Amino acid sequence: MRNFVGLKFLFAVFLMFTGLLGPVYAQQQGELEIRGIVKDEMGEPVIGASIAVKNTVIGTTSDVEGKFALKVPKKSVLQISFIGMKTQEIRMTNNTFYDVVLQGESVALDEVVAIGYGTQSKATVTSGVVSVKRGELLSSVSASPLNNLQGKVAGLDIRQTTGQPGAQPVVLIRGGSTNPSGDTPLFVIDGVLRENMSGINQEDIESMEVLKDAASAAIYGARGAFGVVLITTKNPNRERTSVTYSGNFSVKSPTVVPDMLTDTYEYATRFIEAYSAWYDYARMPSKFHKAVKYTDDWYREMAKHRPGSGMPEVETDAAGNYLYYGNTDWYDLLYKKQFYAQDHNVTVQGGNDKADFMVSGHYYGQDGLFRYNSDDYSIMNVRAKGSAQIFKWLKVENNMEFSQMAYHNPLTVADGNVWYGLESEAEPMSPMFNPDGTLTMAAAYSVGDFYYGKNGTDYDNRILRNTTSFIASFLDNSLRVKGDLTYRNTDNTSKTKRVPVPYSSKQGVISYLGSSTNDYQKVHSTKKYLAANIYAEYEKKWNDLHYLKGMLGYNYEQSVYNSLYTRRNGLIFEDADNMNMANGEGITLSSDYEKWRIAGGFFRFNYALKDRYLLELNGRLDGSSKFPTDQQWGFFPSVSAGWRLSEEPFWKVSKKALSDVKIRASYGSLGNGNIRSYAYRELFHIYRMSRLIEGKLNQATSHPSIIPNELTWE
Repeated sequence: MRNFVGLKFLFAVFLMFTGLLGPVYAQQQGELEIRGIVKDEMGEPVIGASIAVKNTVIGTTSDVEGKFALKVPKKSVLQISFIGMKTQEIRMTNNTFYDVVLQGESVALDEVVAIGYGTQSKATVTSGVVSVKRGELLSSVSASPLNNLQGKVAGLDIRQTTGQPGAQPVVLIRGGSTNPSGDTPLFVIDGVLRENMSGINQEDIESMEVLKDAASAAIYGARGAFGVVLITTKNPNRERTSVTYSGNFSVKSPTVVPDMLTDTYEYATRFIEAYSAWYDYARMPSKFHKAVKYTDDWYREMAKHRPGSGMPEVETDAAGNYLYYGNTDWYDLLYKKQFYAQDHNVTVQGGNDKADFMVSGHYYGQDGLFRYNSDDYSIMNVRAKGSAQIFKWLKVENNMEFSQMAYHNPLTVADGNVWYGLESEAEPMSPMFNPDGTLTMAAAYSVGDFYYGKNGTDYDNRILRNTTSFIASFLDNSLRVKGDLTYRNTDNTSKTKRVPVPYSSKQGVISYLGSSTNDYQKVHSTKKYLAANIYAEYEKKWNDLHYLKGMLGYNYEQSVYNSLYTRRNGLIFEDADNMNMANGEGITLSSDYEKWRIAGGFFRFNYALKDRYLLELNGRLDGSSKFPTDQQWGFFPSVSAGWRLSEEPFWKVSKKALSDVKIRASYGSLGNGNIRSYAYRELFHIYRMSRLIEGKLNQATSHPSIIPNELTWE
């Protein structure tokens, strides 16, 4: 894939100039540093308002005084938004200060929001549910749809801990737990439970709802212990058959790069001072880590080779050893000045009153940030969604999605990652190459391994999911029975190759870094997930006075995980890319297996009197195979109530000032069953002993770990 970067670039440029691609965002167009303050209609500062450049990831938030500062591209559009207020857009001019006043936004009381196993009018919701619609989600461009929730849901903490392509952010809805397995919320996409958001196309999302409190999440029982994020994908447009395309070609640059000290004489002076001070000025260094030796003669000579001196970077002594006098910026050698990304979306949809369909395709490709052995990334998504009205009372739907992610992660054979090599061995006096073109030792430990281009891990992850569902309605649509069956197969493969890296510290002598590392590794894992839901709901309203809605259902889930790890040393040549091309005796085989099942019954009861006094009861009885048989089941109830004060006859405040005032309270109990599947069983580990007994390496069995008492729901 990395061999076709140039062709992809030319193709993208062609599309751009033929008008098929959207706007091009390049940081090289020039930046403008702006400041401002965000206030409400009363002149009070708005704390935590989102300030973002439209269709980019550039943004910030206002501080406790409503102030903000940001560097933005010239001629860009700035979006300022806050919960409950109208989003404002400002086109950048030559002004450097902006006084922004956000207007209040009236709540659409007839708006319907997704809740667990159903929908509900926003006006009658009594639990902690926040809905973010498609328009708000697409107001910014992000690597993950979850990042687009930042600043739109109060109390939602989203942290992007790494810039690695495809990495999912850390999401916290409520506080942490004592469970080391993590506090990640449950993700539900079109009614199907998932562990993360990987592989979903942002363009397919219609809305996202966040269930923040126990009352709203109790319907999912133990799975919703840390909150729930509901994702609803777009439905087909039945009005006419249409084909839509959108594309984006972008040029990116590293935003924050360390400012390195590249004047080697100054670097050496500080190094000597720090080293000597550590030993109370009783010792002098003999070398700079492993790559470069230190002598007083070298130090005096280095003073003649400062930046701009025109002196050579490499000399040799009488024995042919290389002496280095360079002034190298290793981070400049590591990163590209700019790299390219392209995003394409195609959707075909149509239908009529009896049937509809929608097929969407998405491709995103990003050239890597590294100059050598680049960390290229790409992802492809396909979704096919459709429904058919079989009878007046029966509707059948099917929703299929497939995604494939490919990523190359370059490695260094010395320490596994380039960052440690840059910190420990890549001193500025060492250049990348010797005069004969060989790598220096410092280079072999860091960027030079990338230049050699042989070591790395290739990931190929695929997800196939299909959900078939039905809706049957009876009694003039007062009684509805819904069911769905989902099968999901996750197939992940990683292939890692590690070969020695040649370098030279002496003329005519080639040494190898990682000479004991010459192997090929493959890890293949599959996870087969099966889920079924069936539930019925009854809804009735009498004389605009009483409203009643009840729901009762059953859920079953099963997951089977298998993995196989293989590694063999002795690659017969450095470009080998298959296990058959290794003939060493160092062979490692291991595997893993996990199976769990969860079953649960759930209910919800809603009652409203005059649309003013609201009551909701939820409950779920959960059973998990991860616990002992006598402690497998747990019941998790919740109750919430609301009073719509603004609907009372005595309420005389104008709707323009306060469109809806509701006082609500909730209480709920949630369990946490996110533990290892066999934590309550005695597990034995079979392994080969490292000591010879009667001339053989025999098999041995370890004793099981201590089983915790009364292992049950947290």
